[in-house]
Amino acid sequence: MPLISDLRSLWCALHDLRDAVLPVRLLVVEDRPETVAPHPVQALSDSLDDVFGRLQEAIDSLAPVLDDNEPRSNEQVVTALARCNQAMLEFCREWTAEVGSHHRLGQLTRSAIERGPAWRSWAKSTVAGVHGCETPRYRVQLALLACWQALAELTGTAETSPCTSAATKER
Repeated sequence: MPLISDLRSLWCALHDLRDAVLPVRLLVVEDRPETVAPHPVQALSDSLDDVFGRLQEAIDSLAPVLDDNEPRSNEQVVTALARCNQAMLEFCREWTAEVGSHHRLGQLTRSAIERGPAWRSWAKSTVAGVHGCETPRYRVQLALLACWQALAELTGTAETSPCTSAATKER
């Protein structure tokens, strides 16, 4: 698959992830049962704002190399992919530690149980939404890998990289 196709696949995967995270963010930030949220809910709300910003950074970093009106150099693609990759590394680190961690979701659930049925239902939807983002998140990682591999093949480094030669020896 040509590099531009892989870049477009990454673009779509990033948007699919954004489309999965956005409803969770809206649920936590705007659609909670009460306007005054307990600490675990506010912490999750803040974390979702942060990861959503990281995700937008990843999308924005890729946009310049997908403009069909202007030719792209390999250096531009490398820079865009590196920025996208860095934003996604931060997204994943923050997601794992601050949004999807067992500890964070446990705090949220315990707090909701103490507050009654409306909060319990809300927390159940929130936890399901967080878990629903895992597959799109993984697809972004696969799409990033495909882009790096396509770029390596394009520049001729795929055949001489230590990873490729080690993988070839193992077969």
